[in-house]
This record gives sequence, structure tokens and C-alpha cells, in this order.
Amino acid sequence: MAVRMSACGVICSECGAYLAGQRADEAFQQRVADAWHSIYKLDVAPEALSCGGCLNLEAPAFGACNDCFVRQCVLAKGVAHCGLCDQYPCAELERVQAQFDGLQKLAETMPEEDFDQFVQPYCGVRARISGAVRQSWDWA
Repeated sequence: MAVRMSACGVICSECGAYLAGQRADEAFQQRVADAWHSIYKLDVAPEALSCGGCLNLEAPAFGACNDCFVRQCVLAKGVAHCGLCDQYPCAELERVQAQFDGLQKLAETMPEEDFDQFVQPYCGVRARISGAVRQSWDWA
């Protein structure tokens, strides 16, 4: 599967909502919903777990991602991610990325498999975007 990155640096193609949409597997959707509730205190119905990726215009994005200012900004500017924007970095990107601060510490408190599947895609968003500044992302 091709790697898909969101506007702010999340690895969409490893996100539980994206994978749940790709698999259409009720047991996996339930596992993601349970994990997100346990880790992030999110109450998401398993059947609501589906996402085409932050920047995919042919499939809906997951819940809050649909209304994300950073996503809307990147789509309006026609760039693949914030690192390609002339105004990078900006306060809105920082605000969105700040919600992922501290997630790496969860690696110390949970099984590695769960961390890799339910937390890792949201870690390192700043470094990912910084590394992609002025570089086009391969959406293959």
C-alpha cells in the first residue's frame, strides 16, 4: 500500500480510520474504536471508522479531519502538505500538531504492537513536515 501523509504530517495510510475504511472489517473497526477510546478517550462508533485520507477528494475524511482548518487550507492552496506552503510554518499548523505532543511517551506504557498500530502514525508530525519542506510528497 502506498504511504499517504496528511496535510499536517500524520501518516494517513497507517491511521486506524484509514485502515478500517480500506479493510471494511467489522472486527477491526471495533478494535480501533476500543483502542481509541482507551488511549484517546474518543467515543467513536465502529461503523463511523472510515477515511479516504486527509487529502483524498474522492472519499470522505474521518470526523474532525473533515473540518480541520489545516486540511481546508492545504486543499484551498492546492499543495500536497503544509511543508509546501509559502507561509510554512504557521500558528494554525502548530495548533493542530500540538495535539500530538507527548504521544511518543505512550510507547513506555503500552504493548509495542498497540503503540505501532494506534499511536505511531500520529508521532513525529513536526519532523515529518520539516523533512518534507519544499519537497513534493509521493502519493503513488
